[in-house]
Amino acid sequence: MFEQLKKDGIISTRGLKEDAFLYGELVFDVNTAYFHNHGGYDFAKQFYTDAYKSAIEIVGGSCHSPGV
Repeated sequence: MFEQLKKDGIISTRGLKEDAFLYGELVFDVNTAYFHNHGGYDFAKQFYTDAYKSAIEIVGGSCHSPGV
């Protein structure tokens, strides 16, 4: 799926380092303006906490990050 999204131009890998290791097919796109417009740091912190928990549910594993 990742390769198809890339091929179709839906996602860009311009910032992806050549030696990056891809885990499954989870894609996180950071848009700082979105976070700024929706509450700044606190909103972003909650957003990524929720996203991390969802990712754990999708791919399995456990939450080892403090405060999560």
